[in-house]
Amino acid sequence: MAKYNEFGEQIPDQRPIELPLNYKAPETLQQTIQRMIQVESFRAGQNGLETEEEADDFDCDDEIEFTSQYEFTEMEIEHVPSSHVERKAEEKTAEKNEVAENEENLATANS
Repeated sequence: MAKYNEFGEQIPDQRPIELPLNYKAPETLQQTIQRMIQVESFRAGQNGLETEEEADDFDCDDEIEFTSQYEFTEMEIEHVPSSHVERKAEEKTAEKNEVAENEENLATANS
């Protein structure tokens, strides 16, 4: 129970406080960040991700030519979808069949 003096101020208890067994001070911010970095670097090594040395290595032995979708050659061959080609072929055969039928009808009508 708290004790007060004549001015209404609380008088602190003079008995020492006993810390629990196995007491550890809380982790500082620096220790927390250090632990998090160690854990993530360990996970990166386990997952097969590149190390810092591999990430900083910019020497490329084989030359790969990178082009974007906006680059083109001057004599680029146009691509026609196969469905369009098939439709045109069907239209041509239908026209030929119509012409042949019309010729037959005219031949039978004239005879």
